[in-house]
Amino acid sequence: MLPRSFFWRLVLGNVVLVAIGLGLSGWAIIRQVDHVYRDDITRQLASSAQLIRFALEDQFAPDNALHLQAFVRRLAVNESELRITLIAADGTVLAETQANPEKMESHADRPEVIEALRGGRGESERYSKTLDAQMRYVALRVGPGANPVGVVRVATRARGLSARTTAVRLLAYTIGGAGLLLTLGLALWLAYFWSRPLSHIAQAARDLSRGDLNTHIAWQTTDELGQLARALNRMRRQISTQLATIERQRAKLADLVQNLTEGVIVARADGRVVLLNPAAERLVAPGALAAGLASEEITDVPIESIVNHPDLLRMLRREPAEPGAESGAARRPPGVTVEEQRIEFDHPNGPVTVLARASDFEFTDPDTHDARDIAARLLVMTDITEFARAIQMKTDFVANASHELRTPLSTVRAGIETLAQLDPRTDAETARQFLTVLDRQCGRLEELVRDLLDLSRLESPETSVRIVSFDARDMAQSLAPMFDTVCAERDLELVFELPDELRHIESDRPLIELVLKNLIENATKYARESSKVRVRAELLGAEPGSDRKGVRFEVIDRGQGIPLQHQQRVFERFYQVDEARTGATRRGTGLGLAIVKHAMKLLGGQVGLESVWQEGTTFWIELPGCVPPPGAPRDDRPARG
Repeated sequence: MLPRSFFWRLVLGNVVLVAIGLGLSGWAIIRQVDHVYRDDITRQLASSAQLIRFALEDQFAPDNALHLQAFVRRLAVNESELRITLIAADGTVLAETQANPEKMESHADRPEVIEALRGGRGESERYSKTLDAQMRYVALRVGPGANPVGVVRVATRARGLSARTTAVRLLAYTIGGAGLLLTLGLALWLAYFWSRPLSHIAQAARDLSRGDLNTHIAWQTTDELGQLARALNRMRRQISTQLATIERQRAKLADLVQNLTEGVIVARADGRVVLLNPAAERLVAPGALAAGLASEEITDVPIESIVNHPDLLRMLRREPAEPGAESGAARRPPGVTVEEQRIEFDHPNGPVTVLARASDFEFTDPDTHDARDIAARLLVMTDITEFARAIQMKTDFVANASHELRTPLSTVRAGIETLAQLDPRTDAETARQFLTVLDRQCGRLEELVRDLLDLSRLESPETSVRIVSFDARDMAQSLAPMFDTVCAERDLELVFELPDELRHIESDRPLIELVLKNLIENATKYARESSKVRVRAELLGAEPGSDRKGVRFEVIDRGQGIPLQHQQRVFERFYQVDEARTGATRRGTGLGLAIVKHAMKLLGGQVGLESVWQEGTTFWIELPGCVPPPGAPRDDRPARG
């Protein structure tokens, strides 16, 4: 009866290993017998070479080649299996028993010859091109080492050496073959006996490692393998249940965290990131996103490699705020563990403002074998950039509008109070002066209110665009008279340079007139007196897939220009650059360029400027696809928002 214990099966395995060891020993004995026999043949070859060297040492010279050839030929008659070669020091073959020495190539490169000339004796076993056979060579040097005269080389066929050990090999192979057959039969029986349960268990383990939890092991023996199979089945059921629960919880948590608009960062107490959701990546790790890194590649790295803002780092590290921090610094009310701070930092897409809230919590690390809770820090960042920008814009707009309205209103009030105290009969001239001031300030108020209404209309989502066909030259004729007064006062010349191709433009004419009016008004205010203000236009190339061309309008003045540091801000509401303009008095409402920017946004175009200090300024607008090809029907499209 076969033993059922896995221990005894291991014993049988050791028996098989012993059988293999015996086989290897037999192979080693054959190798050793062959090696000994080869050594004996080598000694015989060396003895023959030594006798030949002794007999021919005084006659070894190239001019004695015929005598040497005759001598070795006589020796070959008695020793037919030996090949004798006499070689000069320069490699020339002087005598050869199995070939014509005159037709043989130089033997200076033969390894046994090189070794014999260098050390007195050389051996090798290699293929012979002359005899087309594997040969065993022994070579002895003739003459002293400092001045050798040649080499005596004796060789025999290697196949003959193997043939002489055939009987020994045959006996060893017979015994080894019989043992191999017995060992093979035993190995096949044992492999079959062992492989069935082990293959089932190994396959089940592989399936478990790949996450396949449907495999069941049906091995029901009572030995150790049966116990292992039942243990794997129990483990599979437990893992399946736990993984299902974990997967449900993980999916819910992952969906929640991934879809949060707030940025979430979780860092352990050792300063390494545990969790970083996409919103946080966009806020604090845009470089990692640009490099194509996934969230799992960003996690488990030091906080400093992702977050570089000092306030965010301090909150993640739970460091106290600096003494005397200004408004907006971190605050932690008594009894509340949440720390909150409004933080502003630079981002590749522009300045970002976030409301950061940090708190401590503990979680169980699934990578550890115990259930100890690990201290961590949770940071939640809400992007309030647009909200903060809107509040700031509203605050700035109210402050600027109040300032702009207060100045003329104060002047009007002061003028009215003064007029109320004047006697029209005696102070008629003074009254006229104050009335002139009141009229000018009322005009300024009307201009400011008009610009505020235009700006409000353009910013309203209810504003629509009416596409009509019109002639740009007719539009220029209606714009030019508006500036006759200011051109006459400042001796300016307003010139329109419009090509004939602009006879047919399809866009919102009132909006384009409003844009050009504000740009021309800006140019006439700040151009040098007695200079020229030019309004020129040119066609732009058609967009891909369309035959409609765009148009570019330029309003060019020769004035003081705009300093480079102010050029990016001139389109802001109420922004004026006094030092960049002629005169020290503020002109205009400061809303004209803001109106231009919003109107071009509504039209889907672009606006920009080019200015050189002390030389002048060019404001330009570009309207895409507003010039149809010649012969196209006129298109009056309905309004769009």
